[in-house]
Amino acid sequence: MQLIYHPASPYVRKVRVAAEELGLTDQIELVHVDLTIGVYNPEVGASNPIGKVPALITDDGDALHDSHVICEYLDSLSNGSRLVPEKAPKRWQVLRLHALSDEIILAGQLLRQETVVRPADQTSPEWMAMQEARINSGLDTAENLADELEAPVNLGQIALACAIDWLEFRGLAQPLRKGRGRMFDWFDDFAKRPSMAETRPVD
Repeated sequence: MQLIYHPASPYVRKVRVAAEELGLTDQIELVHVDLTIGVYNPEVGASNPIGKVPALITDDGDALHDSHVICEYLDSLSNGSRLVPEKAPKRWQVLRLHALSDEIILAGQLLRQETVVRPADQTSPEWMAMQEARINSGLDTAENLADELEAPVNLGQIALACAIDWLEFRGLAQPLRKGRGRMFDWFDDFAKRPSMAETRPVD
């Protein structure tokens, strides 16, 4: 398999962490691509018509895109424990946390694009405030779900850890840690896992 990736992407990192936790890293070749905010990369577009990473080329030659789809595919290859439980209610808890984490990342990306892409005199304080509110609401919700973070490693936890670490990497929506002690106690421990340590974001 080939993973089309950029090391700064939190969505890519989610896939890489999932692959490591599933013991599939040795089966995946990393193919680095250069990305610029606001610029379509046709090299990525060959595998994902939307031009976003990650994209996965399977051993059968199929191109999969969207990190959730790729993680579900990798999970289907596992011979051991699964990252997404098959039965309710655990399945829906994991998928809920995963979706929440992806939305936190999206709000962070929209916030960052407003400052990186737009000239200062064209930025919208209201738009930026809305994205920060979404991030903070999402993190507060995750704090309230802290009991679920004590479960065996799953895709929801991976997505949340990647979201938090990316926000800290980009310095967005600070301070992140205030009033979220249980979640960050969990995160600081989870971030020590080899799968996280080996995939830290870099530009």
